[in-house]
Amino acid sequence: MANYTAAEKAAIEYTDVQEALNMAQDEYDIKSSELANKMYVELKDHFEERAGLIAAEGAGQFWWRAFGSEKSPMYEHVDPMDEKVFRALTSFNIRAKGTGLEIIAEFSANPFFSETKLWRLGRHSDDTESSCSNITWKPGTEKIVAKSFLNFFSNAIDPEQEEEIFHALCDDVFLNPLDYVVEEKA
Repeated sequence: MANYTAAEKAAIEYTDVQEALNMAQDEYDIKSSELANKMYVELKDHFEERAGLIAAEGAGQFWWRAFGSEKSPMYEHVDPMDEKVFRALTSFNIRAKGTGLEIIAEFSANPFFSETKLWRLGRHSDDTESSCSNITWKPGTEKIVAKSFLNFFSNAIDPEQEEEIFHALCDDVFLNPLDYVVEEKA
């Protein structure tokens, strides 16, 4: 470093420190993803018990209220037209799968798309590509397709929006849906 200017030496030192920070962040992301998976495995029985209670009420109605509440982090990602699609929702679940989390929405036969199961597999770390189902939209559903939250379950979604929705669902809405479903008493 003898032939470098003070500014060049500082830039080299900054780069070294930044690389160390990036490596530490990558390590944290991996550990965070592993911890999230472990939590979902350990809470599986509770999620299944809750799903049974929700099914008694009607899964579509329950999850629409959780997603569509103005307090919900999903509020800006759902369109009023999605409420019609949610009526066909029979189950909504997140489970650990391999090193990632799989978000699964199951539907009864409906006039909007052909599939009865939509899914997206992702990880909490930002650099991992996700995989997902495809949606075969039925003719006449163009108004719903354009803005539908369900595009999250296909490749028709912006990667930034995909990541935002993934975290909102895995870290908040699925874990604490009653925060958005139950009306607060004034």
